[in-house]
Amino acid sequence: TESIPELFTPEIIADFATAAEFAPLRNELTEASVSPWKITTPILLAHSNGDESVHYAQSVQMREGLITAGTSEGLITFLSFDDLLHNEAILPWGIATINWFNSIISK
Repeated sequence: TESIPELFTPEIIADFATAAEFAPLRNELTEASVSPWKITTPILLAHSNGDESVHYAQSVQMREGLITAGTSEGLITFLSFDDLLHNEAILPWGIATINWFNSIISK
């Protein structure tokens, strides 16, 4: 399912951020998170603002975090696919990714 209420109990939906019983899960998720770092090679971030599975703001925050960490803005290519759902964005993402890699190879 892609339905949050079907994936999680009402308790975790309501109390995840504050309940002590969910502290171990919050800690594990925090530990597994990738923090932005200073990169020295080109990177492509591609996302649709219509993605219902992964929030668009995550890519925006990663881009901002990479820059804050010292990454040159010129190394970051940020592609936004307007209003496409997660599964709908796969084809435009795939084509854009191949084109992006081809552009790097040709430099």
